Amino acid sequence: MEVAPVAAPATKLYEMMQQGVVDGALLPVGQQKAQRLSEVTQYLTTIPGGMYMGSFSVFINPDFMSLTQGMDQAWIRQRIRPQGRCPRCDGSPA
Repeated sequence: MEVAPVAAPATKLYEMMQQGVVDGALLPVGQQKAQRLSEVTQYLTTIPGGMYMGSFSVFINPDFMSLTQGMDQAWIRQRIRPQGRCPRCDGSPA
């Protein structure tokens, strides 16, 4: 398979597909519908469960966390884990 990335904003995708600059793209189905890409392509492959249902990890240097204070540190901790715990940053259980 010969594939080469093309750097361009998603808003230009319709035009690039229409002109043959790109043969395909990876984007959410909602975006495909909003841009009416079915007008310029014959195929649509969907990913069961959607594209953004994977798991992600966040790694933060403990030295950085020790420099962060007050509301900033609370904001980070709240988003790392729903319970607001950050293992090895403050000794809280995982």
